Amino acid sequence: MNLNIDIIADSLRKNYELIQIEVKHKELTFEQVVIYTDEVSFLPARVYVAEGGQLPQKPFFEDFCAIVSIGKSSHSFIDSDCDYIELEAGLSLAQVVNSIQDIFNKYNRWFLDMKEAVINEQGIQKLIDLTLPILGNPIYLHDKAYHFIGFAEPPNMPTKKDPYQINKCNGRFPRDLLDQLKDTPFFENTFKTTKPTFYIDKGDVNYIYDNIWYHGEYWGRLFVDESVKPFDKGDYAIIEILRKMIEKILTKRNLFPEMKYRLLEKNLIEMLEGYNVDRNCLEEELKQYEWDICDTYFCIKLQMEKIDLMLNTMVNTCEVIELELGDCIAFPYQEEIIGLVHIDGASDTLRRIKRVLKKLEYAVGISMPLTDFRELPYYCKQAEIALKYGTKENKAEQIHRFEDYCFSYMLDCCTKELKPNMLYPPMLNKLIEHDQKKSTSYVETLRAFLENDLKAAQTMRALYVQRSTFLYRMERIEALLGTDFKDNKTKIHLLMAFQLMDREE
Repeated sequence: MNLNIDIIADSLRKNYELIQIEVKHKELTFEQVVIYTDEVSFLPARVYVAEGGQLPQKPFFEDFCAIVSIGKSSHSFIDSDCDYIELEAGLSLAQVVNSIQDIFNKYNRWFLDMKEAVINEQGIQKLIDLTLPILGNPIYLHDKAYHFIGFAEPPNMPTKKDPYQINKCNGRFPRDLLDQLKDTPFFENTFKTTKPTFYIDKGDVNYIYDNIWYHGEYWGRLFVDESVKPFDKGDYAIIEILRKMIEKILTKRNLFPEMKYRLLEKNLIEMLEGYNVDRNCLEEELKQYEWDICDTYFCIKLQMEKIDLMLNTMVNTCEVIELELGDCIAFPYQEEIIGLVHIDGASDTLRRIKRVLKKLEYAVGISMPLTDFRELPYYCKQAEIALKYGTKENKAEQIHRFEDYCFSYMLDCCTKELKPNMLYPPMLNKLIEHDQKKSTSYVETLRAFLENDLKAAQTMRALYVQRSTFLYRMERIEALLGTDFKDNKTKIHLLMAFQLMDREE
């Protein structure tokens, strides 16, 4: 990895006193350290170390390089094209050269580890974790929709009230903070920057931020918080390298040409809208993902919030889902997001879906496993139903599975055209009427008997009655209705009627 003089000076400053520094270039240009002698010619991209008195009066530079002088040099470098650092006199030449070589080695190791993480698709969080020891300050990454994609904090992180950190573990910026930022003209201008930039927010918290760009559009933001140690000048170059590596991962996750890559999305939308899609064409598109039409999938549906629609972040959120979840495709559809997740072991895939989507803080509906691709619209409908019923019946939960709400949906389907009591079997209406006239508890007794699988002992415990009382009631019920309730159809009809009765109450 090439370095610039800021990075070298930052590292040297930890062990040596820097008397003077002249920085002419910010580019990562320098490749190696060299001991200067009279026989050495000045070459570009080299860092030359020498005692001040050994440097020539008028050194000739073929191109800019860097000079590290131990003691004052007899030549002024102010008007030259080279970077210059003057260290205190009397230092060991070999020691200084070794120190600079250690700096090169440190950053080379970091850069190679970063490249390996990109090549092996180890993820964005791995890049952030590798960079934390280099910067020494907290690193955060959020997307266009203000979801935290990754972050890392030093173990010596101070416990301070930082508004940007409140919801990072929950996955998203606080809503009130977003409202404040939207009304700040200066903050709006930060979306135009294309290099690491220093920023102070209203709480006097210092940051260096660098915008992430993907396909020429703003994707999100990388920012480093100056809460553990003061920023070094070389931090800007390190943050820029981290940003470029993140952009490489984003590109690597979308290997296919854009039109070809999104062709599957186009056909899935056509299927949802009731159009016939050529099977051979669909199979070819699925092969691009290494999927097969006979594989098993989950359909998921995410409920968008008004702020997401207003900020137009749906496409960006889809990219985050695909990036973080993997082995899936997600796309906007009718102001919501539809996802198709390839199942590689149903339980593992479901755990992965829950773990990833919980970070995004959206309500999510999940279908039962889809095994016949022709039935995709029905399974997307399952995800929609799970989302609708889950957000209504279990607001505390974020992830809702269709199988948990399937029975409720069945009951609602029964009562779309008829009132619930019109679906009761005649024998139940007869028993209800008897209870009302005679003040008996036969409906309660029958329900407990059926719900306890026709087992007398369990039913008696559930009703808190003696055996003789229970047997007498059942004898009267059977005589009144003329059945012993062993017929499956009768049992199912009665049990569903009891559920409908609960819904009426």
